[in-house]
Amino acid sequence: MTEAELNAQVEAELVAQVERELEAEMNRKRVEIAARLRREAEMRDYDRINARHPIEGPATRCWKPSVARTWMRGRRRINEWMDRVNSRPIEGGFARGGAASIGRAMRALR
Repeated sequence: MTEAELNAQVEAELVAQVERELEAEMNRKRVEIAARLRREAEMRDYDRINARHPIEGPATRCWKPSVARTWMRGRRRINEWMDRVNSRPIEGGFARGGAASIGRAMRALR
């Protein structure tokens, strides 16, 4: 086999391999684009379904300010209680007692 024949064979295989890889890449891109277009169409459909109907009128606030204040006071009270409970030291700690210590700690929190 001469150098020219070898180069011709290498070039032929190179072209064939590049064409196969290009075809595979094109197929991957084709699938990716089709999935994106389907996803966008589905989202448009969901947006249409979830849109407010004109008879419903404009969107309004869900809570009155007084209800929001009451809710925030309750949340603040619960958070303060959780901070108090979580700051108490646990007798013995978890490191020494293992699973039994965890059980005692959980009972102590009740």
